[in-house]
Amino acid sequence: MNNRFECNKASRLDEFLAENLSISRSQVKKKISSNLVLIDGTIENKAGRIVKLGQIVEIKEDEETLKKQSEYDFLTQPFAVLFEDDDLFIINKKRGVVVHPSPGHENDTLVNYLIKNYSWCKSLLEYDSLRPGIVHRIDKDTSGVLIIAKNINTFNTLKSMVKNHEIKRDYLCLVKGHPKHEKFMIDANIDRDINNRKNMKVVSSYKGRNAITHFVLSAKYKTSSLLSCSLETGRTHQIRVHLDHFGYPIIGDQVYGKTEINNFKDGQLLHAYRITLIHPTTKKVISIYAPLDEYFKKAIITLSKR
Repeated sequence: MNNRFECNKASRLDEFLAENLSISRSQVKKKISSNLVLIDGTIENKAGRIVKLGQIVEIKEDEETLKKQSEYDFLTQPFAVLFEDDDLFIINKKRGVVVHPSPGHENDTLVNYLIKNYSWCKSLLEYDSLRPGIVHRIDKDTSGVLIIAKNINTFNTLKSMVKNHEIKRDYLCLVKGHPKHEKFMIDANIDRDINNRKNMKVVSSYKGRNAITHFVLSAKYKTSSLLSCSLETGRTHQIRVHLDHFGYPIIGDQVYGKTEINNFKDGQLLHAYRITLIHPTTKKVISIYAPLDEYFKKAIITLSKR
């Protein structure tokens, strides 16, 4: 029950895994030194090893980790079901919920709940012990639509669709300030912040990974704006990093643009409101909408009066 990642750009092993697992390099190095990391089936114990294009990196999970992942701390369901059939499970994730286990969140994640309550998710542990059925994710304090595969064929198909940018993901966010244009695009590479490996930042065009986000100005308030955002790529914290870098930090974001934070303390006002894709089995186009939560609704009312 290993986690497998295919390398799509040559990079150091520790950097590659930190990016794909969303953990720090020190946490990655601990896994490497414990002989839990393999490249093309061979154990690798050098964090600085260069992973080449097309190579497969696997991470083994020890029994203690697997045991923790079978537990969960939720008293209530951390999502609302938006759509379900034999292949797809599409939900509206609550704000404050981590998608999959990571250091510090071993048994309080969406995946923990799914494993405990849905046999189809538990069966997918054989193929991915960290993210069974999960083909994309949204940040802990971002609410909204998330698509999950219910079987291995759909899991593989959806992962390929995500990789080829065949799933359209749209967000709404409230930002400080007023963008100059009603429609605009940000094309700026993103990489780990060398001063804080948990965070991301915009870097030069010859560094990091390409990241493209499209924006539409949906509404203007006195000191803020409501934006619709569409991801062309799906980098970690992409929308948050892009907007903060160009002077329009998302209100409520406690990490990026935190000097601009006002009274909204329950997380960034960012919501994944729609996902559109060709159904992997029926081949019909489906578009699923996730309603705004009360936190976001109240923020719109408050900001419209300022």
